[in-house]
Amino acid sequence: MKKFLALTINLPEKIKQELEKTNNNFIKYNGKEAPHKIPHITIYPPRETFDKKDWNERAENKLSKKPSIFKVNRFGSLYGTTKYGLIGELDTKNHVDKPHITLFDTRGRKPNRNFSKFNGTEIPIDKLVMIGKNKGILREVEIRD
Repeated sequence: MKKFLALTINLPEKIKQELEKTNNNFIKYNGKEAPHKIPHITIYPPRETFDKKDWNERAENKLSKKPSIFKVNRFGSLYGTTKYGLIGELDTKNHVDKPHITLFDTRGRKPNRNFSKFNGTEIPIDKLVMIGKNKGILREVEIRD
């Protein structure tokens, strides 16, 4: 089973409402399609082996300072894929490449909603987690003090 390190967030209600209005054929990242498709910011990408040592090492190396806020800068396609989301920045300087929150996979269709109106929105970060593909959260640590 592939596992990855991530930061979880609770989407603000206004973003959740807009997400509910998107095309029903899209795969929405709200936990309904699969347990691992929850709103998150990937810190370390999926890999087959990810044990406690990896957890400790990756969490320390990637998050020397724990972020508490994700600020949305723009909405768009994620790296030329069919996945769309919110692209932004964390409130601490870390080694997290291109922080983003995937909202849905369009499966090749054009998105019928535009989330750009949420640019500038600050979203609090909840936990540092290990997520297992098709399993959901396997391990977690609170971020907020």
